[in-house]
Amino acid sequence: MRNWSICMLLVIIFSAYSPTLRAQESQTPIFWANAGIGVSSMDLSFGASLNFVASESDLITIRFCRNQQFALFTNGTYVWDFGAMYGLRTNSTSTYASISSGLALVGGANLGKYIPGQGWFSGHYEEITYMTVGIPFEAQFFWRPSSFLGIGICANANLNMKKSFAGAQLCLQFGKFEL
Repeated sequence: MRNWSICMLLVIIFSAYSPTLRAQESQTPIFWANAGIGVSSMDLSFGASLNFVASESDLITIRFCRNQQFALFTNGTYVWDFGAMYGLRTNSTSTYASISSGLALVGGANLGKYIPGQGWFSGHYEEITYMTVGIPFEAQFFWRPSSFLGIGICANANLNMKKSFAGAQLCLQFGKFEL
């Protein structure tokens, strides 16, 4: 419960610096969401993020990322992070790039002993769960063919004491961009 409280406190702190507080500068807030699937140091990677422009070159990102081992007939190990990040960004009329880092709550499961089942492929491994704090990193590279849609790559990583990871995802962006 304490870890979730810390995570929510981070979201509130980072959200307080949202673009709505800077409405005098740009008149309309600029924000978008990313969602993607890709590969990671564990096999598969899924992710989503909300991105807010804080100023001409500053970016606030709230990210969820899950990386897991590919397991066809049984459960596999996995790790996820939920974090708030601050970063720098640059964009032109049709391209966008950013780098960010921050603080994240990290959780996951390692495999314990095998528990056999009654039929074929019915066994599974005991899950040993964990939770810790980590330092998330993210780089975004996007082509934006319109003022509300983009396609690109999100490279991400998390450095923590339990199970660090790195990965890349092919992502779509939806939102209000400045073009």
